[in-house]
Amino acid sequence: MWATPDVLDHPWVAAFRRTRAWRGFVELVGGPRRRLRILETRPWAHPYRPELVVPRTMLSEDEVAMLHWFGRWYFRGRGQIVDAGCFLGGSTAALAQGVSANHRLSRERRWIDSYDTFVMDWYAKREFFADSPLQVGDSFYDEWRTAVEPWERFVSVHRGDVCAQTWGGEKVEILFLDVMKTVPVQTVVTERWFPRLIAGRSILIQQDYVHEWQPWIIVSMELLRHYFLPLDYFDYGSAVYFCVRVPSRRTVEAADVGALPLATQLELMDRAATRMPAHHVPVIANARAKLLIDFRRYDEARAAIEDVWRRWPEHARARSVGERLLEYAEKDAAKGLSASA
Repeated sequence: MWATPDVLDHPWVAAFRRTRAWRGFVELVGGPRRRLRILETRPWAHPYRPELVVPRTMLSEDEVAMLHWFGRWYFRGRGQIVDAGCFLGGSTAALAQGVSANHRLSRERRWIDSYDTFVMDWYAKREFFADSPLQVGDSFYDEWRTAVEPWERFVSVHRGDVCAQTWGGEKVEILFLDVMKTVPVQTVVTERWFPRLIAGRSILIQQDYVHEWQPWIIVSMELLRHYFLPLDYFDYGSAVYFCVRVPSRRTVEAADVGALPLATQLELMDRAATRMPAHHVPVIANARAKLLIDFRRYDEARAAIEDVWRRWPEHARARSVGERLLEYAEKDAAKGLSASA
């Protein structure tokens, strides 16, 4: 090879290797491959446990550590960090504390764009605000702001419906999505930000991927599987991807889950399950049943849930979530009957 040790040690070459031009060359030629080798070792996993100040959050300790790692050690400011669905600030605080310790970055720039309605729903009231005077429909924005105040200089906050927001066209280096709660929201979010990712650099985190209640996320990522390489899956939470190619807006628009027939979506979910770690497969199987319920195929959904129980009899979560899915199916069917009466 031309790049022998003698050549690399030549004074002129050594001087060039200290320049910005050399760093750009390495980034262009060897950067993505080298980064991927590092990422595949999952350096954010246990025992990586930085000392963090984290507010109340639905994220696991492992997910918080992962977000901090990407903000602290991976982020280079080639684009923005999008923190979509920040709730009480768990994701914001983890990312911002990582950014604050990342000495490669300007201290004067708001690197993180955080999005949420900051409006209380029934679940937040029950799980996080049971003893609070705040009621369903009230704003919890003040609590988020208090939680992230020490790192607020790095954050631009966007209050309200994420679908009503705009994006100026900046590149996105880290895209954290905990807002894909419906198919219409997913459609808007993917069309807005996926084409702004950076090939060989950007990280996509789908927080509700390993979960039973948002099957459209699994279907969408399977449609776009040639653009993203999976790096990690968290129990009942996030899937982490490396962007190997950037999908065009036309490609993302063509991958519209809402336009797909049920049979195609089921096939895509089955294909995704074959590539998942075995201990996550019961979760995907129940997500498949949720998809059947969404299409009002209630008998097939019940059969699918009972099949999960037979295949994984010792899986406590599969049992409990399956029971909740059946309750949800009964309520959904009752609503359909009342609407048609």
